[in-house]
Amino acid sequence: MLINQEKIDEILIHFDPQYHKLLQYQILVISRMIEENSLKYQHSEDFKKAINIMLNDIVNGKYLGMDL
Repeated sequence: MLINQEKIDEILIHFDPQYHKLLQYQILVISRMIEENSLKYQHSEDFKKAINIMLNDIVNGKYLGMDL
């Protein structure tokens, strides 16, 4: 797993508990997608850039309508 539960918990403490389940799900889905496409993530800069932008947006609550 790319992001362990300890790291996810560190991220979640910055958000309202009502969003924890959704955020955790989003992080795990993207992490799994990266694992399944690890060769593409390692060798394609465009793919890596897109995934990193998406992860950053999730961590910053963008998909929850939050402006941090």
